Amino acid sequence: MRMPNLVPSQGLVIIYIKSDWCADCAHSDVYWPYIEKMYPRATCLRINRDDMPEVTERFKPEGVPAYIVYQDSHEIARYDDKQRKTFEQVKTFLDTAIAKGSDR
Repeated sequence: MRMPNLVPSQGLVIIYIKSDWCADCAHSDVYWPYIEKMYPRATCLRINRDDMPEVTERFKPEGVPAYIVYQDSHEIARYDDKQRKTFEQVKTFLDTAIAKGSDR
């Protein structure tokens, strides 16, 4: 799937979609700044689905919190079930997705 025309089309992009009412998102909010620092070559975007529903709809997440990774405008992975995600789970997902993207 090609990336919606909202974010940079070149390079690595990590998108985190959250909601204010979501307790699992509040948990993810705590470690999101660490994720941003761990992947300095990526453009990291936090999208609040409550503030930007039309933007969120373009990414079509199955649930929140959601993480979607793009490489050069192509989606390479998503982690968007409706379950709480630990820091370790998200880091493992991102490391795997980024390795997969570099194989393209």
